[in-house]
Amino acid sequence: MARHVWTVVCTRAETNPRSNNISLIDVTEQVNVSPELPWIGLAKIRFPLKVVSLWIRDDVGRPETEKVRLTHRDVDGSLRASWEVDVDLRDVARRRVIWELEALVVSAPGEQEFRVKTQRPHDEWEIVARIPLEIAIAASD
Repeated sequence: MARHVWTVVCTRAETNPRSNNISLIDVTEQVNVSPELPWIGLAKIRFPLKVVSLWIRDDVGRPETEKVRLTHRDVDGSLRASWEVDVDLRDVARRRVIWELEALVVSAPGEQEFRVKTQRPHDEWEIVARIPLEIAIAASD
């Protein structure tokens, strides 16, 4: 079973080709939206984000794969989006997953939440990380 190390929301992620280390740029805790955005029903907020997650083998000597899911929960807890990926640790001991998001669908300003889950035996999903993202109304000039 692969082990989740960390997950971060940012606007850019750059990997150094020589060292394979990653730089997370503009780690994002809050997105400010226009006060003129109408909050009737759902709003699509176009703001490119990357959700970057690091996974490692639980047993360094044992190759494995892990099914991982990222979900976006709205301020009211409603599931707005879900993405799945297989984390392949057969040839490497650690791997990063980068989800590239162009927009979020939200119902209102407030705290959104990304959840990182891994699939366990019997198809059960275990939450391994919760990452808040505040959607705030920008101050008018």
